[in-house]
Amino acid sequence: MEHTGDVARDEVILRALRAREDVAEAVVCDVELAGGPTTVILVRSEDFCAGADVRDDVLDVLGTAGPPVVVVAPDAGSFAEAAGDQGALRELVEGSPYAYSWVAPDSPRDELVAEVVAQVLGRSRVSMTDNFLDLGGDSVLALEVVSELEQRTEQALPVEALFETATVAEFAARTGEGVAHR
Repeated sequence: MEHTGDVARDEVILRALRAREDVAEAVVCDVELAGGPTTVILVRSEDFCAGADVRDDVLDVLGTAGPPVVVVAPDAGSFAEAAGDQGALRELVEGSPYAYSWVAPDSPRDELVAEVVAQVLGRSRVSMTDNFLDLGGDSVLALEVVSELEQRTEQALPVEALFETATVAEFAARTGEGVAHR
């Protein structure tokens, strides 16, 4: 397995992950994906949703420059296989519903929606590819998100849109072009 070569950065990442109780093991390496070489942090955790939290912790440590993909391996066998084999890790990254990457908002509307979703969920940030429900969202929190967006935009929004969309980006698109900071 080819490690990233940036030993100091990798150690900072691994030190931050060792402090987490929900991460049993972790390895940092580079993987050749369709988009080119990508830093992947493979973690073993029984909490499948830990990946978004791990990604956010790593982004807090590193900033958003060159954000990694975090993949959660649910058991020791799949972790060991992926940690030792580029092909197995590539398959896990490309095929896992537990692969968490960072996609930044790219419009004022996206920035506002991501900011409000993160605020309501008590997170430092959300990726545009994150799923509201996977991050702990529920019907009460959905009402808070919609209410806050309606206040900031003076636009009526359907709360069901948050449940009908798979990602923050899709929800932002459903909120309409009129949503922007006021």
